[in-house]
Amino acid sequence: MKRAAALALVALIGFGCATGQTARHKPRPSRAPVLKPAVEPPPPNQTAPTETHSPARKMPDRAGLTHAAKGPSLLPTHFNRRDRSVMVLVPTGKYTVGLPPQGQGRGEEAQGKPTALFGFYIDRNEVSVAQYRRFDPAYEGNTPSPCPTCPATGIDWFQASRYCHWAGKRLPKEAEWEAAARGPGSGRWPWGTRFMPGRANLAGGDAPGVRPAGDFPAGASPFGALDMAGNVWEWVRSPLGGRAKSVSGKQLQVAKGGGYPSDARAAEISFRNFADPAMKHPAFGFRCAKYPPPAARR
Repeated sequence: MKRAAALALVALIGFGCATGQTARHKPRPSRAPVLKPAVEPPPPNQTAPTETHSPARKMPDRAGLTHAAKGPSLLPTHFNRRDRSVMVLVPTGKYTVGLPPQGQGRGEEAQGKPTALFGFYIDRNEVSVAQYRRFDPAYEGNTPSPCPTCPATGIDWFQASRYCHWAGKRLPKEAEWEAAARGPGSGRWPWGTRFMPGRANLAGGDAPGVRPAGDFPAGASPFGALDMAGNVWEWVRSPLGGRAKSVSGKQLQVAKGGGYPSDARAAEISFRNFADPAMKHPAFGFRCAKYPPPAARR
């Protein structure tokens, strides 16, 4: 009897020790700090973002991206709080880049180069005088008469880059700019393959000179970006490449889209203008781009 009671007591003590061991090793909630999402390019294995059409209530996150309350999503537009700009979405996909002028190029070269791009947002309008003054209050504009809604012009490549960085964005790459202007098709201008007067602020128009940003809605790109043809040349992030350099010895930078003094050919999406990055010209402006936060790409 005594031996049986002793064995029972040992078994009870063993069970209690096992229970206490489990309790002591129970995982605790993580106290690791929540890191802000980066805005740099997604990793190579990033899955393609998909647009979610959920009836759930939309909530803004810390980065200003609007998403469904039940989960993140990519939406066609995004409001950038820092410079109060509306941006449009260019989804992940393959886009035609480097389409040569009509009559030039042979075979596949004449069809342009299919280029795979991760999804990104780009400013719907060129950066305006009013927006640029939030970054540089001393900026007075570069038009004959005050026009706060006109594109900020006389801005060199370095100033444009600094503005985009200040706004939490960056200058678009040349391939991104073409994708935003052309969409998934193979048009030579934002509206299609045939030039149509009155859809862009170019030479020979009714009102020569720079016009307010977004003044030609009929010339919108398939993704809703305005003035991708005409109004002002737009600096992009991609340099010209090669050994050609400016008189000052700097790497030449590319500008896209044509300006109010340009003809229809210069306004073709794949046309490349290039200039000294320190040049300030009354027909040169810019717009910015950014990647969605990683949380919205999952």
